[in-house]
Amino acid sequence: MTISRLVRQLYLLLAFALVAASCGVSRESNVAAATVTFADGSTEVFGQADVRELSDGLTSSDRFLELAGIAPETVEAVALTQLIQSAVVNRTLEDAGGSVSTAEIEEVRTSLEGELVNIFTQQGEPDPATTAREVGDEISAYIDSLSLSIRASEELPDALIESGAEGVEVPCVSHILVEDQELADSLYDELQDGADFAELATANSIDPGSGAQGGDLGCASVDQWVPEFRDAVLAAEEGVVTEPVESQFGFHLILVTGFEADLQGQAGAAIQEALASITVDVDPTIGTWDAPSNQVLPPPAP
Repeated sequence: MTISRLVRQLYLLLAFALVAASCGVSRESNVAAATVTFADGSTEVFGQADVRELSDGLTSSDRFLELAGIAPETVEAVALTQLIQSAVVNRTLEDAGGSVSTAEIEEVRTSLEGELVNIFTQQGEPDPATTAREVGDEISAYIDSLSLSIRASEELPDALIESGAEGVEVPCVSHILVEDQELADSLYDELQDGADFAELATANSIDPGSGAQGGDLGCASVDQWVPEFRDAVLAAEEGVVTEPVESQFGFHLILVTGFEADLQGQAGAAIQEALASITVDVDPTIGTWDAPSNQVLPPPAP
């Protein structure tokens, strides 16, 4: 099953790798659950009521806990993690001169609710729309916070451009992937004779993702690719198809179509830098802030 945007964002934004714990200590709502201190010395305080608003909804939704792989005893730590990370992402956007509107957040919320319907449809739920609506109502506060995180992260690249950031240039690459060299050589000859790269990719590439897109892999850092492919891209001349390149996946014909500023990568780096610069004091009954993973870890079980 294709991982939905909702589940993917859960893992990207929250990095769910929480250990089992036992919470449930009674706390007054006016007591701070966590205090975040930013690099400029300013702070943001989250109260117990803020955490409970999210965690109570999560706890009430067994379907969502199962879907996201959240252990019930870790819910408070998950909720507080989301609040902290959402605050950092939004602050990073504000520092870049950007902002998000209520309407934009609501647009993301609607999209996430639609993804819930898709998930339950894929799982064979008899009435996926009703189940999605019920789950969405249960975790409404959590979706609100998640929607802010997502929208702020989506707006950050444009804000960086407006602030004068140029970004690091990365190659835009297409490829045709085939299983054997004989076919790769034959396709290479056709391309030398003027055949259309996108048409050959659509007809022959065994890469299920890019093949349907005419071989287009998009524009991204070369670090994401296996060494043979990376080295070929770095050595390629823009607009000129490489000779067949062998990797563990097969034989590639590679075409660098241009270069583009990687503002998405720069936005991600800005968020990571902001997360690395904060200090977080967490109520020990909820857990502790783990800086390497940027999440709240629940206290060890007694």
